[in-house]
Amino acid sequence: MNDPDPEAGAVVVVDFRSADERPADHARLRETVAGQLRRERDEEPEHLRFLVVDTPAGLTGHATAYERVMGYPTLGSVRVVCLAVGDLPQGREDRRLRLASVLRSAGAGVLWAADPCGGDGTGGAPGGGREGAALRVLTDLLRTPEVFDRVFAGLRRCPASTAAPAVRVLEHDLSPAARARAWDAALARFTGEAVAADAPDPRPGNLPGRLAELAGGGPRWAADRFRVPGGAADAAHGACGQALRDADRARSELARPSGLYDGRPTAGRLAHAVEEAARAFGHYRDLVAGLLRDSGGLGIPAGQAGQVLAEGGITLPPEGRERPGSAEDDLGRYTLGMLEEGLDLHTVAGRLTALSERLAPLPAGGRLPELAERCPAGPARSVTTGHAFRFAGPGPGPLVPVAVLAFAAALWPWPGTLLCLLPLTLLLTGHVLAARARPNRAAGGPMSSAWPAQTAATVLGATGGLALGRAVDVPPWAALAGLLLSVPGTLVLLSRRWARAVDAWWAATGADRIAAGLDSIDALLADAVRQQWWAAEERTRCADGARSLAGALRTAAGSPAGPDGQWEADDWDGDEGEGDWLDEPGWTTSAPAFDPAPGPAGETGGYPAESAPGWLDPGTGEGGPELLDTLVADLADATADALRRHWDMDGPHGSAGAADAHAATPEQAVRQAVDAAHRHLSRNGVVSVPPFAHRERRRGDPVSLLGVGPQRLREALAPERLARRLQPLCSPGQLALLSRDPAATRLIRFAPEAVRPPVADGGLHEGTESVVWTASGRFVGAVRLTPLRAGTVEAVWTRADDDPDDDGGGPHGA
Repeated sequence: MNDPDPEAGAVVVVDFRSADERPADHARLRETVAGQLRRERDEEPEHLRFLVVDTPAGLTGHATAYERVMGYPTLGSVRVVCLAVGDLPQGREDRRLRLASVLRSAGAGVLWAADPCGGDGTGGAPGGGREGAALRVLTDLLRTPEVFDRVFAGLRRCPASTAAPAVRVLEHDLSPAARARAWDAALARFTGEAVAADAPDPRPGNLPGRLAELAGGGPRWAADRFRVPGGAADAAHGACGQALRDADRARSELARPSGLYDGRPTAGRLAHAVEEAARAFGHYRDLVAGLLRDSGGLGIPAGQAGQVLAEGGITLPPEGRERPGSAEDDLGRYTLGMLEEGLDLHTVAGRLTALSERLAPLPAGGRLPELAERCPAGPARSVTTGHAFRFAGPGPGPLVPVAVLAFAAALWPWPGTLLCLLPLTLLLTGHVLAARARPNRAAGGPMSSAWPAQTAATVLGATGGLALGRAVDVPPWAALAGLLLSVPGTLVLLSRRWARAVDAWWAATGADRIAAGLDSIDALLADAVRQQWWAAEERTRCADGARSLAGALRTAAGSPAGPDGQWEADDWDGDEGEGDWLDEPGWTTSAPAFDPAPGPAGETGGYPAESAPGWLDPGTGEGGPELLDTLVADLADATADALRRHWDMDGPHGSAGAADAHAATPEQAVRQAVDAAHRHLSRNGVVSVPPFAHRERRRGDPVSLLGVGPQRLREALAPERLARRLQPLCSPGQLALLSRDPAATRLIRFAPEAVRPPVADGGLHEGTESVVWTASGRFVGAVRLTPLRAGTVEAVWTRADDDPDDDGGGPHGA
């Protein structure tokens, strides 16, 4: 019986001593069971375990309540262990323990602890702080499923299924002060600090599935994918593009050498095409600006925006997906991944906020300033054909070739020197033709030819050639060669000047800026439409979800503290009517910064050393090197598990059950996660692996977590080796009712499974091989069940109206 029944769930603890806890009807009992199973993250199992705390008088006085418990509707069996606390009522003539007949059934057993403190000689009034501490430890021990099953089996082997316990327990855990310090430090690290620094922009490569596609902005389509063929935008764009193509073709034709002689019609077409491109570009820019303003402003309904875009000839992009899966699920996986990486809550919230900003659709109207920056309205109107046509300039570059050509033509002796007038004539003719065919003529633009400087350069070159011819006897062949070179050279010079002048005029018109501006507007339009309308609904949902989740994490990490410096109980759980029935004087909880909400009956906590019963060796661990990292990891795992259950996602612990549907918001899920982590630390210590822990996370050994060696564990499992007898939890009057047969006793040794390796390494003492290894808990020790003598237990029956709850009379002997 080392393993608990796999079909039985957590142990439900009910205190019949309190009228508020005692079920007045079946509905109240179902509510109690559901609440505790929910807190234990457990669905209602096939078989139920109940630990009922009562008094000896209540074993008959609360018969109706026991009948409700024993008759709880379930598919399997109901097992009840009744922990009877206190001595027999005063004034009773006989010293017999009376049980309601329902407690004599096969599913019930009674554990009678007349003196929970075990008569340790420390005094204290009944019900005081020490008795409350002892009762809490007993309850904590018995609510461990493995120990419950073994104790129940032991009681069933006793006469009348009734026995008195004797115990010796070691709390293998941190001291209350060390636990409080470690919890405070772990919680501070887990929540982190609220910093004003912006979180890094998440890269799509680090995001899962569909979320990466949404954050990446989707497919990069060209603008022509958005323009409706034949629509207003397509017509304006096509007119501008066609005018630019016409202008570029005319410019190429005009810049040819033949354009100097017959390019006048081509020049007219070029000027007209440039002006038409400027006009069409301005119209297209204004059209795009109007579409962005009228369809992408804040508060404009989607239907109205779609109508504006359709009238402007823009179609919305398809919402195709390249990766399967839900973006909302991917958002959850991204959040869980950050928690499992060990990031604190504020850091996770910051990254979620950055992701929200990246995912949120950007209103296209917000791109108007960018449009104005990329393509101001001025350049479209400043494109003009009236710029000066610079055919030749007065600088050394244009003048030196003219002088050289005149020099070569004047090498002939007189009168051959007059041949130098031939290049000059060609230059003059070329200037006249250029003035006639220049493209800015229709706009009345000026022409710069620097004719006086050109004439002076020609005269200077010819004078030089004549002087050389007189001073030196130039061979006729050399003079002829100079003449033959000067004439074609002049023609080549004119052609080059014409092509350069056409190109310079084209650049001065600003037509190239129109082409660049058209591409820029196309890119901006495509990006604006894609960022606002591509998968807009899905991106909006994800952005809102990420922003809401970030706010929930920040709120959970920064909730205000109560007047006593602890977190408000109401901040942690919305359950009502689940008071802590062991809030007795002298019993205090270790003061964590995050104090969970009051739990259901039997919830645990620390206690001052002076309140510990004599049979308990309190925890003395001060923490090992891996303690803080382990607690932070537990908080992260609990939060990830709670959020996974809130989102109804499958995780390392299986799919989420309906029992966790009460976490209505992420903030509540985080709070319940911290509550669960604190509850596990208080009830089971830090050594036991929590049920929400990630399966692949390595947990340190007890020495590295507690800083305590395994020797005390071996001693606790075999206290008789140190002559430390088990402490009977009996009053002097009860001792006379116990059996004296040693063979009738049942000895149960128990320890958490987490301490099994260090205990086994040192070797188990003889007689300790059948240890009950528990999956949870923080206690190591032994319990001996001593049955009562024959005839000391009396079964009685009661009518419903005999129950004190129903204002009836007393029991009737069976």
